[in-house]
Amino acid sequence: MANKKKTNDTEKMVSINDIDKIIKSKEQSPTIYSYDIDGEIINISIKQSLSFKEKCSLVKYVTEDVFLDDIKRDYNEDTGELISEKKVGVIYAPFVKDLSFNRYLLNFYTNIKVDTSEEKIYKLIIDTDIVDIVKQRINFSQYHKIMKNINEGIEYRKQQIFANKPTALDLFFNSLTEITNEFKNTFGSDSGSSIFQNILKVLPNLTGENGKELIKEIVEEEIKTKNNIIKLPDTEKIE
Repeated sequence: MANKKKTNDTEKMVSINDIDKIIKSKEQSPTIYSYDIDGEIINISIKQSLSFKEKCSLVKYVTEDVFLDDIKRDYNEDTGELISEKKVGVIYAPFVKDLSFNRYLLNFYTNIKVDTSEEKIYKLIIDTDIVDIVKQRINFSQYHKIMKNINEGIEYRKQQIFANKPTALDLFFNSLTEITNEFKNTFGSDSGSSIFQNILKVLPNLTGENGKELIKEIVEEEIKTKNNIIKLPDTEKIE
């Protein structure tokens, strides 16, 4: 008769049923917070933690809310009637973040119905202590991970949306290129190039109004060397 190998308990594989037992042993029933309004008891049920799917949905909704559609609307000049509207871009609205997060916090962690008017939800969040009460009773670690994921999602979307938009430095160099070409056409092939090179030399020092004044002085000096007279725009008009 063959001898059966004795399995060490530490080597035994953990089964799906075992995992379920571990999870259930850590599960906690929702806590109940009660409001007594003139003798009427209103019970708020608060879950300690969210499922993975619920957590992902909360992060997704808040991240999306922070970016608003920029809508262009055309109206009839005589009647004021809306003729057409179209999306022309995206507006980053960080001021929406807190309201959106608290709204979905109540939606996913409690039995509060939040699909009502924005104004009522806003007053509930601002004028009552319900958000603080919920935050005190939910899983602290999960809460901070959700906030971290939301911030990461917002930064990722910002990079996606605004990656192709020219920076202030890009616009500055584009402007210099246009100035160079204009002076080449007006004063000869060397003038524009000389101005451009001189501005590049002092570029690290160009800041605010002082930078605008410096650009103006460089251009004026180049013009004088060519024995030409031209009136430049006021510095506050130089963008």
